[in-house]
Order: sequence, then C-alpha cells, then structure tokens
Amino acid sequence: MDGTPQRPGGAIRRIVVIVVIGAFALAAAGGIFVLLGGDPGGTGWRVLATTALVGAFSVGVLCNAALIGRPAQAFGYGGAVVTVVAAALTIGMVWADGAPWDAFWRLLWTLVIASAASALAALLLAIDAGGRQAIRIGRAATLAALGVGVVLELVAIWVDAAYDDDAMPRIRGVVWILVALGSVTMIVLSLLVRGRPVASPATLSPAAADAIERAAADAGLTPDAFVARLLDGGAARDGVL
Repeated sequence: MDGTPQRPGGAIRRIVVIVVIGAFALAAAGGIFVLLGGDPGGTGWRVLATTALVGAFSVGVLCNAALIGRPAQAFGYGGAVVTVVAAALTIGMVWADGAPWDAFWRLLWTLVIASAASALAALLLAIDAGGRQAIRIGRAATLAALGVGVVLELVAIWVDAAYDDDAMPRIRGVVWILVALGSVTMIVLSLLVRGRPVASPATLSPAAADAIERAAADAGLTPDAFVARLLDGGAARDGVL
C-alpha cells in the first residue's frame, strides 16, 4: 500500500476529469463519424454542433475542477454545476424543433456567461501566488473586473433599456479588455516566478537568540538594547564583549 498522502479532493477531481474526457471523446467520435460519412445533413450538423459544445463546456468543467481540494473548492463545485446545466440546455436547444419563450433565451445566455466567467475565475484562483503580494493584488483586481463584466452582461440581457444606451457597449468592451489583460498578465507572471524562492526577512536560529539573551542579561540590558549597542559599537567601547 502506498503511504504517500493523497491531496484532499484528488479522487473526486480524477473522477470529474475521467467523466468529462469520456463524454468529450464520445461526442468527438460522433462528429468524426458524421464528417467521414459524407454530406452531414440536418442531423449531422446537429451532431457536429453538439461535439463543439461538449468540447467547449468540458473545458469549463475542467477549469472549475482544478479548484477541487483547494480552499476555493466550493466555488469550483458551483461553477461546474452551472457549466453542466448551461451545457445541457444549450445542447437541448440544438436538438429542439421549436424556439422557446424569450425568458428562456435570457436565462440560457445568463448561464452561458456564468459558466464562462466561472471557468476564468477558477483559473485565476488556482494560480499559486507563491507569497508574492503583487500577484495576489493583481488577481484580486482582475477578479473584481470580471465580476463587474458579468454584472454588465446580465444588465444587457435582462434590462431592455440597456440596448438604448450607446455608452453601455463601450463600457462593457473596456471592462472585458481589462479582464483579458489582467488574466493574461497574472497567468504569465505566475509561470515566470514558479519555483523561485520568495525573499523573506532574515531570522536568528534559536541557539543564536539564546546566546544574545544570555549576553544581554550579563550586561544588564534587554536583548534589543544589547543588539543596538553592538551595532553602533558601544558594546566594544564599554568592554561588554
């Protein structure tokens, strides 16, 4: 029996990965069969669309699954559920004969945007900041911009008056550009600093600290005062050493 400790959530993450890859493999096999069979036709195009959608949403599920076993795994579980629901409804619409009501389309787009945003947020949350403040701050700013972008998209979907506002598309574009810039920057920085040690303040070993405390006690000083006199040369002049 292997005594290596297993990371929490590792088994669940492996199951999710296997299921997602298996589903995508089946969808891909169907797409390949349709393409090699000649003229796809109506049903064939639906199979190809299903293959593309399964692949796209599979990426979203895998991104959220990367958080399983991490502090933000609750977000990963939620994002994966939203992505699966969005995928099911979208694929259902590919095979449906009639168009549903307007509210359904708005709900569908809401779920699609939420699934895409959750996948990107999961990638950002999975970044190992390595104790670097700049990466943590940049990630937080990018996540905040992502949240603003999602809210603006939801307003555009559910509020009809938003279509009459000429400034709304520009604001949304600026926000998503900032999200893209921050995401790429954070991912690249995390890759560049991976494995590099973080500079930390020098610390004394327990033995050195005990030696300083004993010497300070013999001199009738506190450890801080004793070290200060050593640094400015006073200890040597007064014969402490």
